[in-house]
Amino acid sequence: ARMMLAEEGYENIAVEINSFGDKDSIARFTRDLGNYYRKHINDMSPESRQLFKQDPIDLLACRDESVRELNQKAPKSLDFLSETSRRHLEEVLEYLEALAIPYSLNNSLIGNKKYCTETIFSILDMDHDKKDKSSKVLAIGVRYDGLYKKIGLKKEIQGIGMSILVKNNKPELRKELKKVK
Repeated sequence: ARMMLAEEGYENIAVEINSFGDKDSIARFTRDLGNYYRKHINDMSPESRQLFKQDPIDLLACRDESVRELNQKAPKSLDFLSETSRRHLEEVLEYLEALAIPYSLNNSLIGNKKYCTETIFSILDMDHDKKDKSSKVLAIGVRYDGLYKKIGLKKEIQGIGMSILVKNNKPELRKELKKVK
């Protein structure tokens, strides 16, 4: 992904990463996060309360002002990782360091707990909108273990999925598609 983004002209990029861990880690984290938000339900807006009813994990990415402060003190998914998941995250971080890829841990980076396990990442353009010191998401990705069971396979297969969110503004790279009979 970094090479593809470099070909598009993105030079100053960084990786944000988080981990949900395995199925048991996700269950423990979701339970404690739900208990935390339940204690502070009266401090939330009605929209945030509805989001809480659907899935407490979704509140971590909520931009609502009533939840932002709560999210700063919310339980972190990294604190609930099993030993196996912790080792996996350490290995991923060691690879990033060995490849000299700048990264930061981001607790608000979340994935769908129905299929997302272990690591979640995003790649950011650090040169985007320097006035506001904000960054633009260029790519997002998740790891999914256990998905093989849901699609009916008997053999365990790990996988990752990634979406690159770059809009190509170079007209010379666009190709006209021809209709095929």
